Amino acid sequence: MLALFLIRTADNRSMIMNNGGDPYLPDLQKYGNWKYVVKAFDYRATINNSFSNATIKSKRRIVLIGDSFAQDFYNMIIEGRHLLKYEICVFYVSARCQIYIGPEDRLNLIEAGHRHTCTNAYDIKYALPLVRQANIIILAGFWQEWSARRLPSTLKLLNLTKQQQVFVIGAKNFGKVNPAL
Repeated sequence: MLALFLIRTADNRSMIMNNGGDPYLPDLQKYGNWKYVVKAFDYRATINNSFSNATIKSKRRIVLIGDSFAQDFYNMIIEGRHLLKYEICVFYVSARCQIYIGPEDRLNLIEAGHRHTCTNAYDIKYALPLVRQANIIILAGFWQEWSARRLPSTLKLLNLTKQQQVFVIGAKNFGKVNPAL
């Protein structure tokens, strides 16, 4: 259905263009473009940096950890009014810093120009108290190869219980697409 919409939109592109301007862009600008998504995520991070006692018995606690993928995922949850019976805490880890726990010093794995950003910040280790309390852990990120390859180590060192569930979200790669098809 989504593919049909995209094809239909592409076919009618000339109809939705208005004198060189896209009529959908003013709608985005009204909400601050991408800032709208970041604002909602950051707001949740400041008001819910720990779980309340009300959800201890219900086992409906979610921690969402990651970069802009996590922000977009959180936006889909709140805009779609999904998971209303869950308490959700969020924790931001910059895509430059990556989600990683393991024996190696992650700063040595991060590009030199970004290490200063990732020093004592944007580290999943600061989210571990939330991970320990959550029933569902969602790791959402633009995974770089080094952190994706070390994901088994990260998952192991989260020390999850059998009652906890973990979901990993990232970009989908279709490989090389043959345009002749």
